[in-house]
Amino acid sequence: MAVISKIRKTHDKRRWTTLEQLQWLISWLPEYMEAQQHKKLHKFWPKLFAAWFKEYPIRKPTDSDDSPSESETSDDSDVEPESADEEEVEANKRRQKAKAKKAKARAKKAQHNKTLSRNDRIEGHWTEKKKNVCGFTFTLGALLTSVILTPQQLKTFMRWHCPSTRAPRKKGKSAHSPWFFADPASKPRRRLQATEAYIHLYYHTRMVEPLRTLVTVNSKAPMITLIREVAKDLYQKADEETRQAVADHIEAQAAAKLESEGLELVDPTPEQYQDAIKMLPSYFDTMLEEAARRTGWSFNVVMGGPMPINNGDIQTASISVGRNALGATFKEAYTEFESAVVRPYGDYLRNAYSSDVRASRALKYEEGRPTSSVDADTIHHDTYDERVSTPSLDDNPPAAAMAEETDPTPQLPNTLTLSPRLNRTASTTAKTVIREIADTTLPTPTPPRPKPTPPGFSSKKALAERAIAEAAIAADATAAAAATTAAKAAETAAAKAAETAAAAAAVEIAAATAAAIAEASETTAAAAAAETAAAAVADAAETTEEAAAAQAVTSVPAQPAVAAEDIAISEPDPEVATITQAARSDPVNIAEADIPNAEDTSARTRRIITPTVGGVEVAKAKALSDAKARKAAETRARNAANKRAAEGEGGDDACKKKPRTMVPAKKPSGKKLRK
Repeated sequence: MAVISKIRKTHDKRRWTTLEQLQWLISWLPEYMEAQQHKKLHKFWPKLFAAWFKEYPIRKPTDSDDSPSESETSDDSDVEPESADEEEVEANKRRQKAKAKKAKARAKKAQHNKTLSRNDRIEGHWTEKKKNVCGFTFTLGALLTSVILTPQQLKTFMRWHCPSTRAPRKKGKSAHSPWFFADPASKPRRRLQATEAYIHLYYHTRMVEPLRTLVTVNSKAPMITLIREVAKDLYQKADEETRQAVADHIEAQAAAKLESEGLELVDPTPEQYQDAIKMLPSYFDTMLEEAARRTGWSFNVVMGGPMPINNGDIQTASISVGRNALGATFKEAYTEFESAVVRPYGDYLRNAYSSDVRASRALKYEEGRPTSSVDADTIHHDTYDERVSTPSLDDNPPAAAMAEETDPTPQLPNTLTLSPRLNRTASTTAKTVIREIADTTLPTPTPPRPKPTPPGFSSKKALAERAIAEAAIAADATAAAAATTAAKAAETAAAKAAETAAAAAAVEIAAATAAAIAEASETTAAAAAAETAAAAVADAAETTEEAAAAQAVTSVPAQPAVAAEDIAISEPDPEVATITQAARSDPVNIAEADIPNAEDTSARTRRIITPTVGGVEVAKAKALSDAKARKAAETRARNAANKRAAEGEGGDDACKKKPRTMVPAKKPSGKKLRK
C-alpha cells in the first residue's frame, strides 16, 4: 500500500533537498522509469546530472566558509605505546602501518592542493563530501565538464522515490490478487483457529469453571492468556463430535464473512490504483504464458491509462507472448510498433480519460496529515489475475504531457519528508500542473459494520435447542466414558486370568521336571545295584573255584617212599589212586570232579553287563590279585607236600596215617601278598 509522509513545517535534518528541488527531481521520475525499463540508465544519468547542476549550481565559497585543513588526520584514536604482550605488539604494528599509509596519502593530497586556490579547495571539499564517481574525487571543474559523473545522492533519490517495476515476490508459482477476481472468494482471509471457535461455542458452558480455578492459581497472567490456555486444554481433550462442531463453526464464520464482504463496493483511491498497477505484471505474465501453452497462440496486449505516480498523466505499456522463427516478438519484428500502435493508442486514452479524471487519479500531498493508508483487498476488478512482463512505457516525455496543463500551481510553503526506508509508490505534484478543484460536498458517513451474532444466541427457542444438544453431547460423553471403563476392567481381568494360567502351567512343568529327574535317578541307582550284584556273583564264583582248587590240592597227600618189597606186597587203595590220577591227568577240572552235582555254567543264561571305564580298571586289578593269590596257594601247597614227604621218611608208620584234611585258606589280600 502507498504510504506518504506528511508535510512538516519544521526542518527535517534527514532531508538534503528543499521543496523546490524535491518537486524538480520528481518531475524526472517518468523518464527515469522509462530508462530503467529499457536498461538505458547509463544514458539517463549524465542528462540528469547536467540538468541538475545547471538548475542548481554549487554556490561560490565565501570568507565565512571553512577551508579544509591540509594537516587534518582521519585517525584521531589515541593508541597506547607498545606493551610487552605479543598480540598487542602485533596490533600496534598494524595500526602504525595503516597510519603511515594514510599520512602518505595526505601528503600527496596536500602537494596537489598547493596548486589550487582557496575557493577551488573549498568547492572541491564540498564536491568530495557529496559526489563519488567510481571511487575517484574530482574538482569542481571536472564536475561541471564531465559527463560520466554519477552523484550518489541523485541516484538514491530516484531509486527510493520510483515505484518498483518488478512484481512483488509471492510464495508459490501462481499468485492471486483480489483486484483481478470478480469472485470475492479469492480474497486472502484469516480463518478462525480451533481454540477461538471453541471459545465462541463453549465459553459459558464448559470454560467458566476451569477458568475460575486457573485464575485462583495464576492470578498475575493476563486474562486472555488464561482463556486461550483453558480453551486449548479442553479442545485437546474433546471428543470427535466436539471437534466436528468446532470445524463446522469455523466454516460457517468464513462463509458469513465472505458473504458480507461480497456486498461492499469501495471507490478506489489513487494509492490503490497505483498499487494495482504495480501488481499488474505479476499476474498478466503467468496468465498469458499459460494461455499460450494451452492454445498454441501468440498474444500481444497493449494497455494504458492515468498513472497516479506521474500526476495522473497517460502512460502506456505492452506485453508480447510468442516469437517467430527468428526469435522476435511482434513488438520487435514490427519496426513501426511504437509509432503505428502505441502512439495512436495513447491519443485514444487521452480522449477516454478527461483532464478531471486524470487529475483525480494523481497522488497529492495533503498539508498537516498523512495520506490515509488503505488496504488494497477492498478493490474488485473484472480483469485477469496473472502477471505482465516488463512493459514498454509510452514514448511521450513528461514535458509534453505537462504542456497540456497551463494553470500554474502555487508554491507550497511547507517542506516534504519522505522516509527512505519504504518503497515509494507516490510522488508530489510537479511545478506546472492543473489547479485542484475543491470538493465542497460532505462525505457520507459510513455506519460501522455490526458484529456478527454467534449462532444459537438469538432466541429462547434456540437456547433451549442448544441446551438439549449439549445435554445429549454430555450424555454421549458419559456413556463413552463408562464403556471405556468397562473395557479397561475386562482387559485387566483377562490379563490377571492369563497370569494365573501361566503360573499353574509353570508349576506343572516344574513337577514334571522333578518327576523325570527322580525317575532318572532311580534308573541310575537300579543299574548301579545290578552292576554291583553281578560283580558280587562273579566274585563268589571265583572264590568258590579257588576254594575247590585248594581243597583238591590239599586232599592228595604225598606218598612216602617205600621199599621195593612193600610195593610188591601191599596193594594200592583204588579210591586214592583214582583221585591222584585225576589230579595229575586233569588238574584244571578238579572242581568239577570234586563236585559231581555242579550245574553246567555254559548252559545257564548269563546277564549281559556293560562294562564302564571304571569297571574295566577294577576288573584288571581283581584279575591280577586273583592270579597272585592262586600262585601263592600253589606255592604253599607245594611246600606242605615237600614237608610231609620229608617227615614220612623218618618211620614206617607214616604211610599208615590218614591224610590230613586242610581247611581252605581265606583269600589273601593284596597287601599281604605284597609283603
